[in-house]
Amino acid sequence: MLDTLRRRLLCVASCVLMLSVTLLLAVFLQSSVAVQREAKVTYLQRMSFLLTSQLEKNIDDAPQLLAAYAREMSVSCLLSADDGTILYESSTIDMPALAHDAAQSIGTTPLTDGQPASTQSGIVSITQNGQRYELAQATIVSGDGAQYSLLLAQEAPALWSLIAPALPRTLLCWCAALVLIVCTTHLLLRRAFAPAEAMQRRQKEFVATAAHELKSPLAVIMANAECLSEESLSQPAKQHLALIDRECARLARLGDDLLLLTSIDAGGRQIVKQAVDVDSLLIDLYDTYQPLCAHSGHPLRLDLPESPLPTIASDAAALRQILAIFLDNAQSHTPAGTHICIDTKCTANALLLRISDDGPGVSSEDAPHLFERFYRADHAHSSKKHSGLGLSIAQALANALGASVAYEPALQSDRVNDREAGREGPLGGARFILQIPR
Repeated sequence: MLDTLRRRLLCVASCVLMLSVTLLLAVFLQSSVAVQREAKVTYLQRMSFLLTSQLEKNIDDAPQLLAAYAREMSVSCLLSADDGTILYESSTIDMPALAHDAAQSIGTTPLTDGQPASTQSGIVSITQNGQRYELAQATIVSGDGAQYSLLLAQEAPALWSLIAPALPRTLLCWCAALVLIVCTTHLLLRRAFAPAEAMQRRQKEFVATAAHELKSPLAVIMANAECLSEESLSQPAKQHLALIDRECARLARLGDDLLLLTSIDAGGRQIVKQAVDVDSLLIDLYDTYQPLCAHSGHPLRLDLPESPLPTIASDAAALRQILAIFLDNAQSHTPAGTHICIDTKCTANALLLRISDDGPGVSSEDAPHLFERFYRADHAHSSKKHSGLGLSIAQALANALGASVAYEPALQSDRVNDREAGREGPLGGARFILQIPR
C-alpha cells in the first residue's frame, strides 16, 4: 500500500512540477518569438530610413538602388511619384495591391506646404493570399521639392521558423528538468516514507512471528482437548471441550491466513505459471464444492460456453484458491436457498472468472472496503466463521499472478435476462470477478 501511495505521489508531484516547467518554457519561447519579430520590424524601419535618406539626395538612381536592396535584403519595393506614376516596382509580389491596403490602414500623408520634408509611417501588417507582410511607407521629398511615395514590403516569418532555432535547446532543458524532478522527487519521497515503511516491515514481521509462535501452543491445546474427549466426561464438560476445540481451530485458521498474507507480501509465495486448462479447472472446482453447497442449501450451477475456453499461463493452485475464497464467501454470507453460479466471460484483453449469488448483496457503504484486511460487513462481529482476511488473500494472490479481483453488485438486467431464459440460479445479489489478462 505504501509503495502504491509513493508511486502515485511521485507521479502527481512530477506532473505538477513538469507542468510548471512547461509553462515557463512556453513563456520563454513566446518571449523569444516576440523579440525576433521586434527585431524584424526594427530592421525594416532602419532600412526604410536609410533608403529615404539616400533617395532624398539622388532620386535619379532610385531604380538601381531599390533593385540592389530588393536583391540583397530580400525586400520588395514600390516607388511612385505624387501623381501616381510608378517609377520602380518589385516583380515578386503584387505591390500595388499592398500599397492600396497599406493606404487604407495607414492613411495618406498630406502634402506639406512651405518647406516639405520626408516622413515615415509606422510598420503595419497586411495579409495577402494567405501570406502576411510587414509594410513600411515613407514620403520622400527630393532636392527639387518633388514628392515620392516609397513602400517597402517584407514577408513576415512563419511562427515555426521563429520557434525552430530555440526548440532543440528548449527540449533539452525540458528533458533535463524531467530527469532532475523525477530523481529528486523519488529521493525525497523515499526518505519521507522510510520511517513508515520500516514500521510496516516490523509490523509484518511481528504478525508473522506471532502467528508462527501460536501454532505450537495451539497444537498442544488441541491435542490435549482430543485426549480429554476420549475420557468419560459430563455433558457440560463435553460442551465446553467442544467450544475449546472450535475456538482453537478458528485461531489456527487465522494464524494460517496471517502467515499466508505475510508470505505473499514478502514474495515468499512462489508463483509457478504453467498452461492452465480453464474448463478443467472450473469443472474440478464445481465437483469439489457442489456437495458442500448442496449440504448447506445453496444450489450451485456451472455455466460454461459451448466452445472451449482459451488456455492461459498462470498458477492453477492460486487460481483455485482465489475462486474457492469467492465460493466460500457466497456460501457463508448468504441464507440457505441462495443460488450460486460459476460462469465466465471473454473479452478482447482478459478472461473473467465470476462467482455470483442471488443473496442480499453488499451495501454501498461496505463495497469499497471489501478487500481491506480484517474488514467485515458484520460490524458487530457476531459471526466467528471468518476473520476478514479471505478477500485480502484473494487480492494479494491475484496481484502476484498479474491479475485483478473486483466486486460488482448484480444488475437488474441480470434478473430479467435469467427469468426470460427460464433459468434457475443467481438473479442478483453479489458478483466477485477474477480478471486474468490474455
